[in-house]
Amino acid sequence: MQSNTLDIVTLKIDRAQECLDRGLILAMFGDNEAAARFYRKALLLDNSNALAHYMLGLALMDDGEANDALQEWRVAASSHCSDSRTEWARTECAKLLNEYRTL
Repeated sequence: MQSNTLDIVTLKIDRAQECLDRGLILAMFGDNEAAARFYRKALLLDNSNALAHYMLGLALMDDGEANDALQEWRVAASSHCSDSRTEWARTECAKLLNEYRTL
């Protein structure tokens, strides 16, 4: 039973990463609206994904949704996961939040 639960969690995290990767590709081609949809899908699967929160925040900011973007960055900045991508996203979000606080 425990193995099945672990398999489901692993599958959800893998699917979340796949959605995040698709969003990143779409963003590289300038389709922020589609990218944001994939970031949201990633977050539905793994809400602790700081990089997805960070990227969704960037897409929202580009669309003029500053308050929503700041909220995504706050979530990412307070993430407790300890992988290198999360640490990078957390640091970048803290910088962005500080920058927008001074404007």
